[in-house]
Amino acid sequence: MEAIANRIKAAMQMREMNQADLSKAAGIDKGSLSRYVSGKFAPKQSAIVKIANALHVSPAWLLGMDVPVNLMMSPVDDSYTVPVLGTVAAGRPMYAEENIIGMEHVAPTFGDKVFALQIHGGSMEPKISDGDIVIVRQQETAECGQVVIALIGDEEATCKKFVTYEDGTIALVPFNPAYSPIVFPAGKASFKIIGVVLEARSKF
Repeated sequence: MEAIANRIKAAMQMREMNQADLSKAAGIDKGSLSRYVSGKFAPKQSAIVKIANALHVSPAWLLGMDVPVNLMMSPVDDSYTVPVLGTVAAGRPMYAEENIIGMEHVAPTFGDKVFALQIHGGSMEPKISDGDIVIVRQQETAECGQVVIALIGDEEATCKKFVTYEDGTIALVPFNPAYSPIVFPAGKASFKIIGVVLEARSKF
C-alpha cells in the first residue's frame, strides 16, 4: 500500500495536481482518494486504472513495478490494463504488490471486475497451457460448460470446466484426459467459484 501511495504522490507532483484535481479527473470521491494517498487503503483494480489514466502514468508503474512511468498508447482503442496475478487465494484475487507479475490489455466490453491470472500446470492442455494468461471476470456463479477459476478448500485456485448434472452432481473437468475430473455429489460442492474465464492468451 505504501509503495502505491508514494507513487500516486510522486505522479501528482510531476503533473502539478493536488488531490482535488485528481479526484475530479479520475472520478473518485475525495475521501477515498485521501485514503489511497495516505496509504491507509490500497485502491482496487478499477481505481488504479482511473488514477493512472488521470495522471497519465502506467498502471504497472503505479503498482510499484519497475516499468517506465509514462502511460504508453494502448494497442487496442479504448482498452485498459489489468494486473496479472501469480496466485489467487481466500476466494478473491490478491492485489498485493508481490503477487502482481505483469499487466494485460483488455477490451472495455469485459467490464471492471476483471483480473488476469497465470495458469500453472497442464490439466487444461491443449486449450490452456502452463504459463498461459487467462482473463477472468470476478463472480461467484457460473453456467454449465463455462471455464472457471475455483478454490477447493485451502488449496491454490484451479482452472477447470464447470459441469452440472441433472441429479445435482457437480464436476470440475480438465481438458487434458490424463487428469481426472473433481466430482462433488449433490449438495456437497465444497469449492468456491472465484471467476469465469473470458479469454486465454498463450505466452511463448
